[in-house]
Amino acid sequence: MAATYAPADAFYFSKTMIKNMPLDTIQTRLLDDVNKIIWMAAPWRWTLGSLPTTALVSATQDYAIAIPADYLYTTNLYMTKGDDPSRDLAVVGALPTTVGQIGQPGFATITGTPAMNGTLRVYPKPGTLVGTSTVYGLYKKTSPVITVQNSYTAGTLVMDDEWFWVYTAGVLWLSYLYADDSRAGSGNAEKRAAQVSGQKAIFEEGLLQMKEREKLPIINIPGAARDQKNTEL
Repeated sequence: MAATYAPADAFYFSKTMIKNMPLDTIQTRLLDDVNKIIWMAAPWRWTLGSLPTTALVSATQDYAIAIPADYLYTTNLYMTKGDDPSRDLAVVGALPTTVGQIGQPGFATITGTPAMNGTLRVYPKPGTLVGTSTVYGLYKKTSPVITVQNSYTAGTLVMDDEWFWVYTAGVLWLSYLYADDSRAGSGNAEKRAAQVSGQKAIFEEGLLQMKEREKLPIINIPGAARDQKNTEL
């Protein structure tokens, strides 16, 4: 994994494409916005971190967990028991504080403040456990903030150089918007079908290529297993 380009490399390329207009007035905002668009577009491997492991206890729904300083939200959790295959826990935004149902946990949520102790809550509440059941998980990291100083620093973007062209395409798109250049393109969305054109389309195509070629983790979705079961029926 190598990140040797600096955000400013994309900036100066784009500035040349708009005939050296005073793009500097929005340099930091432009570079940071594109970085965040890419960062949040998918669970890229360089945007994920591992959560502390948690051992489940009989008749207990809440567990103290140290939330990493760069924690944004939980992407996926799974539970293992001895040598048994892992079992996905559907990550949800919140769960009731008092759980009356006892059984095999199928849902989980994490609440709290980064760099402090948080709470992992599971549902249903585990019954009497035999053996050791442990919860593992991944989380989405907060995006690096592009500043005037680090915009000239190699590696600020974190992602591999192989995808820097996508970042450049995004910076160029916003540069065209700034310049009121029709090459920026346009977009519209109707009934979940989005249509884009111009440089915006090139940038969006780059994001699609990243999603097709990167090894993205399988994120469990609440209700997905139930919906699949209903479909099979």
